[in-house]
Amino acid sequence: MSNFRRSVLRKLGYSALQIRLNMAGRSEELAGDCPFSTVEFLDQDSPREACEVRSLDLTAKPSLWRVAVRVAVREMRRFARYGFFARGVERLRVTLLNMSQQSIMQHDMATTPDRIEDLMEAVAAGHTYLTPDAYYELLEEQVLDISLEEINEHIKDMCSHSLWFEPNSKAPSPNAIVACAPTSIPDLTTDELMKALKEAGSEPIEPPKDVDVPQSLMSRPRIIMLMQDKNAYWVSSKVNAARTFMLGKLMNGVAVNMLRSPKKSGRACMRVTCPGGRSVEVKSLEPSQSGIPHGAVALGSATVQEGGAIGGWSREQIELYCIDNLVEVYAQVEEGSIHFDFIFPSERFPSVLQILRGLMTDFKWEGDAFARGRESLEQRCREVESSLEERSKAELLKLMTGGDLRFSTPRSEALQSLTLTDAKDAMIAHLATEGTELSIVGDFEMSDVADLIRTYIGSVPARKSSILNTLPRALTIEENGKDIEVEIPDTDARSVVYVAGKMPSGWGYNSDGTHAFLEKNSFGKRAPRDVLLTDTKARRNHPLFAYVGYGLLREVLTRRMFSELREEANLSYEANFKVIGFDNVNGGYYLATATAAPKNAKKALEVVKRTLAALRDGKSSITWANLENARRSVTGRFEGGMEGDGYIVQMMSGMQHQSNPLKAEQLFEDLLAVTDSVTVRGVPLAKQSLRSLRFSRLLNCALLVFYTPQSSG
Repeated sequence: MSNFRRSVLRKLGYSALQIRLNMAGRSEELAGDCPFSTVEFLDQDSPREACEVRSLDLTAKPSLWRVAVRVAVREMRRFARYGFFARGVERLRVTLLNMSQQSIMQHDMATTPDRIEDLMEAVAAGHTYLTPDAYYELLEEQVLDISLEEINEHIKDMCSHSLWFEPNSKAPSPNAIVACAPTSIPDLTTDELMKALKEAGSEPIEPPKDVDVPQSLMSRPRIIMLMQDKNAYWVSSKVNAARTFMLGKLMNGVAVNMLRSPKKSGRACMRVTCPGGRSVEVKSLEPSQSGIPHGAVALGSATVQEGGAIGGWSREQIELYCIDNLVEVYAQVEEGSIHFDFIFPSERFPSVLQILRGLMTDFKWEGDAFARGRESLEQRCREVESSLEERSKAELLKLMTGGDLRFSTPRSEALQSLTLTDAKDAMIAHLATEGTELSIVGDFEMSDVADLIRTYIGSVPARKSSILNTLPRALTIEENGKDIEVEIPDTDARSVVYVAGKMPSGWGYNSDGTHAFLEKNSFGKRAPRDVLLTDTKARRNHPLFAYVGYGLLREVLTRRMFSELREEANLSYEANFKVIGFDNVNGGYYLATATAAPKNAKKALEVVKRTLAALRDGKSSITWANLENARRSVTGRFEGGMEGDGYIVQMMSGMQHQSNPLKAEQLFEDLLAVTDSVTVRGVPLAKQSLRSLRFSRLLNCALLVFYTPQSSG
């Protein structure tokens, strides 16, 4: 029992330090210069090393490595000297118990391999294997009995090695200090690193400040007032017979898609989709271009991710509020939309909807969050430049789109010219109630969640979208047939071959808004499974036919390319084919990829082009065996995805957007039936999109990665 108690103390200790490091890296004193890309304190009971291993791992902006060292050492010293405070410990207790309860609810869904892995780890480490129920009973007994003094004693022991950097210290020294950096940072030497660590150890420190974390972001009277709002009501609500799926729309224009799924007991996932995304930015930096500036949408999304202050609550308070309620929030921007993903226990729906309401109505735009968001995007630019695959695709897309900036990573110089107002205006344009869509899946009662959504989101003042009527935008591909080669230095030579060209979107829409092979008046004509299997016209008029057809075509071509390249020509060890498109954007492109040794790259390129051309020109046919293999892959991917909430909300996202009427509730009900009904004559219909393609090439021979300076060998 003493070992179990110690493991609980360890979890409380490193959780507290991790929270403190995350918050310290974004403190106001740094004026927006967040030194950490990632920072993590690990305290591992390692079976392989037969000991407990503690480490502080951080990734920093190269120019701010000294700041990162100073902040990390300071916070560890602060913990070693002063420990934690009472209210913080109580929050950690509750969070730890809540996480254990979530494990109990999801235990029945754990796979056999996962359980075997847990058992093997317990045996290897010499631990007693406990079921989630038994673990919770012991955890509750121990965590409620642990005193603040006992926790702080353990925390101080965990961080004691940080005191070694203080002057005249007798504390134990760290076992190892490891630093890796690009050669462009010549001042990061052993002497300079030790100097920075010693300077950080000499700085004065004060006890940590306690943060008042709200139980609710709204007062009870305020919530009652929202419940009584006469403008908050459903104008439409469509529920299936089993009462497991709902499509609804609120008076203020917010659309809601809900699917009740008990596959992850006690859990829920919500994706908030705002149509527009990078596609509504300007195409170029020419003065004649008007509209949302290049990079502003991406920077606005990054600012939201780095910020978090809502109403009268600070970023620290909101961050701890999310931790207390086990809520994970992610913001991401795509070419056709902005997404906010929430992952949380089902019982925390009120907390999640309060956060979403605050984001839509009272988000605080802070300069330091803006600076951190810009730095994260600039880091992404650097990663693209130094990545073989990413830079290859960026150069190829630039060639195909004529340099359309909407489909490229935001440029660093453009990001530097943007202001907080630019980022704010871009996001506010997206956060209108009109067009915003909530896609929700999880273990909950739909009627209860519908009432909560009506209260918190239905009462948001209605606001028209200035973006919605401009969608869908077009992705125009120039068929210039050019071949290009790009070389990126690296310590190891390798190459990747891309063949790409014009294609309809994954749903069959051409860039001019027409469909690849359906007439507008045929959209949405569903048919029973037995009719789909026998009636060719009914099958091809089904809304999902293009989506399924392109999915099958992708599998057929991936297998065929791999067979030609590896099994017959012995030129490549990896090959795949993709049809790439975006929500709210008409048109798309195909991308065939093959990796090969540099000496075989041009041969691999010719094989890829020959394989695609043979199918395009009818010299190579799709056999029944090809189709059956592809059908199994598509079916398996769908069935496997339906086990995870993230896949489901991604599929639901956009079901009520006007730019794609083909994506509707029948996606879940009919996808397998349409997949089973497609014949060898159906896939060639989808492959007709390849008929007028010219081939473009991108050949890269190396990749730049971070490496040690020449002087160190």
